[in-house]
Amino acid sequence: MKDLLRLYRYVLRYPARVLASIVFGVVVAGLGFVNLGALLAIFEILFPGKNSPEHWSRLAESVPGWLGPLQPGLSWFFGEFVPGHRLGALMIVCGALVALSVLLAAARFIQEYCSRYVGVHAGRLLSLDLHGRMLAQSGGFFTEARVSQSVSRFTNDISAVALGLSTLFGKVIREPLRF
Repeated sequence: MKDLLRLYRYVLRYPARVLASIVFGVVVAGLGFVNLGALLAIFEILFPGKNSPEHWSRLAESVPGWLGPLQPGLSWFFGEFVPGHRLGALMIVCGALVALSVLLAAARFIQEYCSRYVGVHAGRLLSLDLHGRMLAQSGGFFTEARVSQSVSRFTNDISAVALGLSTLFGKVIREPLRF
């Protein structure tokens, strides 16, 4: 537990990057969910279950309330625009899907960058700490233990810690929220 707290101390030196990684991980998961909704809208436009205006008005009323300010525009889109302009509606939804995909890619890039930044820099701080402790050892330590084995072990352990931190602030945060 002591070692984990020391590693936590290294990570806390980069609070903005850790927070950005967490926030953009949630954004990536949310945009993935929105992309599914856009695909559903495409299928509803191309293959409507019913062609009646009542079907489209029911779909417009079923827009979730958590969308808040977007709800009137989406209600108008599905209630009034789609029934008369299927091709135009399809082009709008496909354009929105492309824009969401670009936004998703940008958010994923920022999240991956921040998580790897934290992992690499925390690994660097750990490396400086470990090498400082190694240099503080007595001369007898170096006659008993081979230096190459110690340096190799430090390098491998630090790489594993950096990869673990990148994964923790990357996929471990993002993937449970995705569907």
